[in-house]
Amino acid sequence: MIQAKLTTADSDRNGCLARKKSVSIRIRCSKVEWRAKSLKAPESKPAPEPQYLTVGTLCLDVRKATVATDNGTVSLTPTELNLLKYLMQHVNEIISNEQLLQKVWACPADTGDPAMVRWHIKNLRLKLEISPEHPIYLHTVLHYGYVLTRPLTMTDHQSLLNK
Repeated sequence: MIQAKLTTADSDRNGCLARKKSVSIRIRCSKVEWRAKSLKAPESKPAPEPQYLTVGTLCLDVRKATVATDNGTVSLTPTELNLLKYLMQHVNEIISNEQLLQKVWACPADTGDPAMVRWHIKNLRLKLEISPEHPIYLHTVLHYGYVLTRPLTMTDHQSLLNK
């Protein structure tokens, strides 16, 4: 319908009349757009990202890019921050190299180097674990990937014994 009005306005011999018609059409269109926008549901804003993530005695401060551990507080590189944040959001889930490459490094499927993941996992263990050779938090699951676990507390041990 709008196209037909534009064609009629263009074919009219009187230039002023054609301008008036095209202007009125634009106004009608903008009013329709404005009404459509006012009828749309309000856009929901994503929930703000939490500043702190905690797993066991690990406490990640996302904004400061630091993690409090049993060894003290250490700074993280941007990649270490994104890697640890992803693992903490998926605690006790086995995450493959491929998943980490896609989610943390944004690599397309079947691209990226698993050695890069191993390197950053090793660096994280050095920063997080009291004894990196015998990790408490960040474990390798052979042939599958990695898992960040919450170590059992004394309360957990007691509840298991009472069952």
